[in-house]
Amino acid sequence: MRILWIYIAVFWPVFATSQAVIFQPDSIPMVNGEVVFDVGFDFDLSQSQYNARINQFLSKQFNPVSGEITEKTPDLTRCQVTDYISVGDNFFQSFGIYMLYDLTLRVVDGHTQMRIDNIKYLEQGYYDTYVDPSDTRTIPLYTAAEIMIDHQFKQLFVKNASSRITETSLERINSIAADLHDLFEVNEN
Repeated sequence: MRILWIYIAVFWPVFATSQAVIFQPDSIPMVNGEVVFDVGFDFDLSQSQYNARINQFLSKQFNPVSGEITEKTPDLTRCQVTDYISVGDNFFQSFGIYMLYDLTLRVVDGHTQMRIDNIKYLEQGYYDTYVDPSDTRTIPLYTAAEIMIDHQFKQLFVKNASSRITETSLERINSIAADLHDLFEVNEN
């Protein structure tokens, strides 16, 4: 009986969650030297049902700072996205960074593939320069590999800035995957 209670205590959090954490800081996926996050979804939905739910997600649930659909076909939706990642606060400042990335959703034969790639990071103070096409100043952009793998980003008064950005970014990426999973899982009425 004691073993049963230990088993329940240890594994209950695993069974109680609807979607497991997919990506973790100690296992960042790399493809050809670039950080790439791929997630597959297999549900008994038609292509039109997948597309309707993808459109619902992009228009009603997904809430980035900015986003633009760059390609839309019946089996592919590609977006350029800017998300603000709040990394934390301390006594001296509130620390956050913009995460710029491509989000691709491909539907083929009842299977949807989500891919997040081309990830770059922009410091908070450079955002206005980045979005202003008339501003020709050079701004520092960090790749996901520089932050998540090489831990090159440093910030005054922020200990382990790259690690904290990585963890917060993974929370966002995992939440996108979980939201899509939950949306595809809902039975259509």
